Amino acid sequence: MKSPDYADIKIFYRIFPLDEPCWDYVRIENKRTVFVRRLQELNDPAKADLEPHFWEFNTDGVFYNTTQEQIYSAVTEDILEDLTKGYNATIAAYGQTGSGKSLTLTGLEFSSKDLGIAPRVAQDLFELKKKLPPLIKMAVQMSYVEFDEFGAIDLLLKYPNEMDHWHAREKMTKLKVRSKYEALKMLFLGEARKKFADSDGYMSHLCSSVLTFHVTTKNEEYSEPFIRPVILSLIRFYSNQYVCLELQALMLLLPKH
Repeated sequence: MKSPDYADIKIFYRIFPLDEPCWDYVRIENKRTVFVRRLQELNDPAKADLEPHFWEFNTDGVFYNTTQEQIYSAVTEDILEDLTKGYNATIAAYGQTGSGKSLTLTGLEFSSKDLGIAPRVAQDLFELKKKLPPLIKMAVQMSYVEFDEFGAIDLLLKYPNEMDHWHAREKMTKLKVRSKYEALKMLFLGEARKKFADSDGYMSHLCSSVLTFHVTTKNEEYSEPFIRPVILSLIRFYSNQYVCLELQALMLLLPKH
């Protein structure tokens, strides 16, 4: 049983670093609360000299000038251990184009210290596997699907392999990976097959995607045998343009309870 203070849903904000932050309009307190100047005041010159009012947003953590490793540790705290106990988990990144979603979730374009959540999960899953008791066995499979409002593409297969949203769960490839190196290879292959476009001088993804680790833990102890199939899904939303449709399609990829 999980402890009473265990939160089923956690929300984190990552603030894009700026050369000249506008701290008159945004404040961070206790690394958990964000205050944003009310837009009505900013749009009304007559209110410019009045005492400012702020919207308050409470979170489970605010990241500003935070390393990738620190973000990974905060976001995935206990998640991998909980997979072996039979709990599913989902990590989703949402924000406007260019806000750093891909860096946060993958970060494959930079040095090892800048790796994002997905490659760190791939590595730590197999480190966890090594530490399990001898009679506890773990098998890991991966799937990687990209989709927009028109359909879905299996990123672990060569083109063409279009699917419709509603049958992606049944048709998507689940490849068994036996080491962190195989998992990272699948991640790099899938990432290279995504759709990109130039956006103000940098490459940006054109679709949402779901990377899933399918983890099955089996206890071979005769007195307490069990098989626990669970999934950890990492979702990257493209933008808010089609978010309602995307959420409906994404729900089909998430575990049924």
